[in-house]
Amino acid sequence: MAGKGGRHVYEVLGMSRVVIVDGEVVEVSEPEINYCPLFKKLCGMESISKEKIRENIEFRIKDFGFCTENRVVRAKDYVTFGVSEILSTALANGEIDAAVIAADGCGTAVITEPALLQGLCGRISGLVETSPLQVVLDAVGRDNVLDPETVPLDMVKGAELADSKGY
Repeated sequence: MAGKGGRHVYEVLGMSRVVIVDGEVVEVSEPEINYCPLFKKLCGMESISKEKIRENIEFRIKDFGFCTENRVVRAKDYVTFGVSEILSTALANGEIDAAVIAADGCGTAVITEPALLQGLCGRISGLVETSPLQVVLDAVGRDNVLDPETVPLDMVKGAELADSKGY
């Protein structure tokens, strides 16, 4: 792991590959899609371009420590819909005991706390590769991730971990 946050790879905003190393955006590929109604509504983004993608990811890094040791790990809902909102509400209402998630800094994890789930998943999507972030591992608990050293993405093994914990 590199000093300030390691390496994180995402497929985001218009199916663009974004690479973040130590809190800096080092690669943004051309997007395959140039319009998203959600980003138009939330950010006023009329069209998706490499420059807009870079700006959005840099905003996330500054705003909530995305892919850095400054990561904000707990949050309230951001929108009124979405997978993280559904899962955090189901946790809060006792409808599910745990959720298996993928997030920067922990890879695959078993989460039982609604605010933690929302903080880690509410403003991210398209995670391809991540590096350990101590702030995230401390919040999640190292025994709730597949491997705190390599933070792999494997949802089947994540479900097996949840099952082994009795969820």
